[in-house]
Amino acid sequence: MLPEVGVLGLIASSVVLCWTSLLIAYYTTQIPRERFWVFVATISLHLGSLGLATSLFNQLMGLAWLASQVIVFVLTVFVIKKLFPRSFKLLPIHPVDAIKQSFSTIRTFLSSLPAGALVLLSFVIIFMLFSGLERYLTPIRGGDERMYHASRVLYWIQNRTIFPYTTHNDRQNVFSYGSELFFLYPILFTKKEVIGRMVFWLGYPVSVIGLYFLLRELGIGKKISLAGTLVFTGTPIVIEQSVGLKPEIWLAVFTLGMGFWAVRAYKRPDQARKNLFFLALFSILSVNVKFTALSLLPAVFLLQWLLGRRSGSLKLGTALAGIAIGLLLSGLIVVFGFNLANHGHILGPKAMQDVHSS
Repeated sequence: MLPEVGVLGLIASSVVLCWTSLLIAYYTTQIPRERFWVFVATISLHLGSLGLATSLFNQLMGLAWLASQVIVFVLTVFVIKKLFPRSFKLLPIHPVDAIKQSFSTIRTFLSSLPAGALVLLSFVIIFMLFSGLERYLTPIRGGDERMYHASRVLYWIQNRTIFPYTTHNDRQNVFSYGSELFFLYPILFTKKEVIGRMVFWLGYPVSVIGLYFLLRELGIGKKISLAGTLVFTGTPIVIEQSVGLKPEIWLAVFTLGMGFWAVRAYKRPDQARKNLFFLALFSILSVNVKFTALSLLPAVFLLQWLLGRRSGSLKLGTALAGIAIGLLLSGLIVVFGFNLANHGHILGPKAMQDVHSS
């Protein structure tokens, strides 16, 4: 495949991916902050489910991926049209109007900030720009990246499946792969490492935006929220993880999402089912990035119990539904299933179990 054809395929795929995710976010929530998080979750589930679907037929290739995306898009439109027959529009907001509205929102936001907050925001943007430039200029060179984070993606493409394969490094097969999907996706179409690195790097600005939304949801003012965001953005270990191909930056994204939906669930008990569903879903997306996030699962059920006592109704089924959908669509069921079948434990061999259980 010629590079330019691959890039065109990625562009077409990205349009379908974003369009599908925006439709779901638009028709499932009304608040911009919620739509942001639903959009992020939908993209992650989209990548996981398509990786699983194409792998079932050993068709993990760009063309099969794009064809599967079109099918998902058509099904999404069909379901939404059935659920919202009176208000459904294939383009809820015209692209030109969306651009105008975005600029208007940004202008209103900037005009509402005091001088000190503008300085804080400027430093946040500077940190992100320098991180992006460093990510663009820095090839994959870390030990973990070469051993399994990046190399497993190439084996997937070679084998045309994300299912386990023969390898001397168990980490390539037994670890969850939610973050590596963001590297696989562009590589699948373009075979260009730099494009894969930059798409993976998007976890850094997404986590920054997500943290700001979480702080605002907690009721913190804009200036203090920007200060907190700046501390996160400029923390050396955060910058380091934004340049590598390790999963921590995407783990930050989904754990921040858990925080957001936990706060929403507490503040809006009248919408407990929706908020608890997304809380549970984001907990599974976190585990799908890194097994250590399993330690967060008890918090999901603890919040269920606390809110149940507060409202007199325990909505356990909502959390279980979020976990079940997350397991299936994220692809985590593949890792857990093969680990259980091959090693007798969802975390893999004994050595891997010891590492994560500690």
